[in-house]
Amino acid sequence: MCANRAPDNTKCNNTGRAGKYLWGNVPAFDVLRLGANEGVSYDEQLRLLFAASGDLRNVIKTIGQLPNSYTQPIEVTINDRDLNIVAWNVIMLLISLVVDDIDIAADYIIHVWYSALLCKSDLDIMQHRIRPVLEEDDLLSFTDTPKGLTANRAHEIYKAVTLAEGRKDYCDRHLLLQSLSYRIALTRFREDGLLLPFEAARDAFRHPNPFLENSTFSRIEVSNISDAGYLGIYHTLDLMIPLL
Repeated sequence: MCANRAPDNTKCNNTGRAGKYLWGNVPAFDVLRLGANEGVSYDEQLRLLFAASGDLRNVIKTIGQLPNSYTQPIEVTINDRDLNIVAWNVIMLLISLVVDDIDIAADYIIHVWYSALLCKSDLDIMQHRIRPVLEEDDLLSFTDTPKGLTANRAHEIYKAVTLAEGRKDYCDRHLLLQSLSYRIALTRFREDGLLLPFEAARDAFRHPNPFLENSTFSRIEVSNISDAGYLGIYHTLDLMIPLL
């Protein structure tokens, strides 16, 4: 109360971007935990449904945690009601397929996923490697920077969300238990919108990131769809349990 303002009420919509949730607010988790459940010797094909998936964090974590002994194909269905999120996920998966150098692909995905600005080389990959693969007009539109959008304007839009007045308490609670070095790094990310090592050069990042501006299953990941904003926990269980 020293700031002479009322604390945030968690019931209020303080997202700062008309209900858009570009990043999940919990750490990624392995929805399979194959070794602890079916066992590391499990050798049957898996089919996974990430309903209301949000971003790809849980998909990546789940696949990455599979035991080395598992060699069967995996069928993964990813869905979300927000076209922005769907397009984002599709294009990041395409990057991992069309960019031959794994390190370059990983670096590019990180910046498409989190950074407000991109390098020219990133945009070149988008225009020459990703766009030719896309067929849907709705997806193609996400590869184009909105006309007239400058880097400065993109930065302002980004800060309007990450430094929104209505989210001061959220930011403070996020930083509260972090070490001093983490607080400094996280604050800089909220301010400049570039997911880079603290001392890394930033001059090359001059172009707005267009993404930040524009059956039976072995597991069903429902952490988002069970929210009241989607179906709610009771409807989710009623609909999903018969599919297991």
